[in-house]
Amino acid sequence: MAKNFSLSTGIYRVDQHKKISLIVLLFMTPVIIGAVYVVWNSLSQSGETGIGQSISGFFFYLHQEQFMFLILFVALVLSIPLYFFSVHFRTSASITIDNQGFEYYLPFLARDVSNKLSPTRNTILWSDISDIQVYQGKKSQTKSVKGVPSSRLDSAKIEIITEDFRIVLNPYKWLQEGCDDHRLTIQDAAGLTESATNTALKTSPLMETFDSFKQSLFTEGS
Repeated sequence: MAKNFSLSTGIYRVDQHKKISLIVLLFMTPVIIGAVYVVWNSLSQSGETGIGQSISGFFFYLHQEQFMFLILFVALVLSIPLYFFSVHFRTSASITIDNQGFEYYLPFLARDVSNKLSPTRNTILWSDISDIQVYQGKKSQTKSVKGVPSSRLDSAKIEIITEDFRIVLNPYKWLQEGCDDHRLTIQDAAGLTESATNTALKTSPLMETFDSFKQSLFTEGS
């Protein structure tokens, strides 16, 4: 029986109400910036002090050069459809695995890790695979300060190698259809140890599936 996987939007599970809040905020950002500008403009014209003067350093140039504000506003508005355009491609990405091999579809904007010039859609037979390698990922690092162990999940990858090319995937970001979301929330991930992070990666559905076929493939071939 074939197993189907879809690409998630990140390494953390986001509660529905948080997701809705983020979308609303995204839509409201241009309106908020526009409202702040109008309020400041009104205050400055009426000679009021306080809030109007405190933000005047930032908005002074926009007040003198109106086209700059227009450019910023248009950029923010255009970012909204671009965001959903990217999300659409990510949700269309898929992997189907069965006893014969696996088929993947990875639009350019949906790639979770770099695959260079690998085909966007391809079918790979298990018999064509020469090796499957797993990389545990590195902790995120900012200004020489390493992140928590769970930050490794974002850069973890599984590499499937054939004679012609290789395909690289982040197994933790792929959700198995018909199953619960295996990803952790930000709160849960923050307290993970190195061992628990390894377990979270190893037990992700795509990793378990590839590992199962890898064991059977190379055991039978030995």
